[in-house]
Amino acid sequence: MYKKIWKRIKSWRDERFLEKHGYVNWDHYNDANDPDCDPRAVKLTDYYHGYPHLYVFDNYAHYCYSIMYEDGIIFGMNFIDRWCKENIKHKYRYDYISIIKRSEQWEIKNTEGDARVVFAFQDKHDYTLFALRWSSANGNL
Repeated sequence: MYKKIWKRIKSWRDERFLEKHGYVNWDHYNDANDPDCDPRAVKLTDYYHGYPHLYVFDNYAHYCYSIMYEDGIIFGMNFIDRWCKENIKHKYRYDYISIIKRSEQWEIKNTEGDARVVFAFQDKHDYTLFALRWSSANGNL
């Protein structure tokens, strides 16, 4: 009985903390407060300073930008995220960022860039596995 009460109190505290700070869930909180990511950076490599392997989906015809209808509207990048949760062993993250390519480097430009999906990986093996699976011309399943 005591464990149930303590579990409810902890759940209530967590919900209150998240609501107070404006987060929906712990995934949202952890993404916003990731120590391996610098939201004030200008270059994409500096933004993901703790993730040495980046994959930018620069082809808008790719599967990750398509809209699916499975229990409502869902993007292809959400299916890719599901695949990553099942197959990627180390830390990764993905974001939808406005970026522009200048002199062979991606720069973050919130006002003039095109929004692109970027997946970042800490492990080279995970990055290679991801690139082999999702780097085809259209990225179909």
